[in-house]
Amino acid sequence: MSQPLPNTTYLTATQAAEYLGVSPATLYSYVSRGLLRSEPDGTNSRSRRYLAADIYGMRQRKEQRRNPSVVAATVLDFGEPVLNSAITLIVGGHLYYRGYDACLLAGDELFERVANLLWTGDFGMPWSDTPLPPPWLALLDHIPSQTTPLAALQSLLPLVQTLDPSVHDLTPLNVAHLGQSVIELLIAIISGEANSGTVVDRLMHAWQPALPDAAAILNAMLVLAADHELNISSFTARCVASTGAPPHAALGAALAALQGPRHGGQTLRCEAFLREVAWDGPQAVTNRLRRGDSLPGFGHLLYPDGDPRGRYLIETAISSAPNSSAAHVVRTTIETVMAQVGQAPNIDFGLVAAARVLGLPAGAPLLVFALGRIVGWIGHIIEQYQADQLIRPRAHYIGPQPRIP
Repeated sequence: MSQPLPNTTYLTATQAAEYLGVSPATLYSYVSRGLLRSEPDGTNSRSRRYLAADIYGMRQRKEQRRNPSVVAATVLDFGEPVLNSAITLIVGGHLYYRGYDACLLAGDELFERVANLLWTGDFGMPWSDTPLPPPWLALLDHIPSQTTPLAALQSLLPLVQTLDPSVHDLTPLNVAHLGQSVIELLIAIISGEANSGTVVDRLMHAWQPALPDAAAILNAMLVLAADHELNISSFTARCVASTGAPPHAALGAALAALQGPRHGGQTLRCEAFLREVAWDGPQAVTNRLRRGDSLPGFGHLLYPDGDPRGRYLIETAISSAPNSSAAHVVRTTIETVMAQVGQAPNIDFGLVAAARVLGLPAGAPLLVFALGRIVGWIGHIIEQYQADQLIRPRAHYIGPQPRIP
């Protein structure tokens, strides 16, 4: 398999050639044939630089051709790019939203402004103050008791689609406004009321966390959950949007994917894991490993050195209440897992750890994940409508060979 990608967004010609195992002349021929992109590096007119993600993709393709049986499974799971996107880049252990480091945005920008960035490429598009339409609000009275907020939203989206007079308006601005309305609808489901203010303000009102830094931590949770390139829910949204279906349908499909235990639903397993550690201490980790159980919230194939999103949320939350019992449980879990299996926490554990330190109710990490990820889904839906191309990948066939008479 490929050696680790250098921890940078761009590579020099020397680095790129070395990583690919080719001569500089061959590297330049790849560019002239349109197989790679290069750009001036800004130091002098003759020096060029190369996107590390492009170099990594070419290395993967070369290795798959050389040894398909070894590489195929990984390529199919976390593999080659299947479509173009200008939204999110994962490279060198970092996550970027339209060129901005997501962890820096989490500390510097409001969630709404990051949503605007992902939807339009610009921080400045105003977040509409238009309240939810009365027919939408009337739907809240018909949600059965004991229904989870995400199940309620899942059931309401088809009804919202029938009530939306602009359902067939697939222009970016209209789709962005729908995304905002769906976020507001989910908050209304969570809180039981429709009120005004930022997303963080309304979550603070609903959950009443006590820490003075709670608003900033909640904002960071939302920002870092917003997008992660072609994760399964975002890819699902794009597939549905590629058929020309309304954005409501694409959001519903993405929401269904998010709730699976291998995606956003992993946060529920992380919550259970932390409760075990709170009760049994480090022995809970040993017990899980002895039983052959997984350690939810740890490890990520795209971040071999650790998920920067999880790291940021954990460090930020613990620094706000370093002596709390919740912070102690989080530290104990991370230290024990690192010592026994050498895996770092990912975004799922980061969301759960932050929620535990904040004292948020059970299930809140998944709700924050959904609220944030709706932004990413809308960005991908907008981009897919603009691409105007049906997504139809091919399968890697492993069945019996054709019987030719």
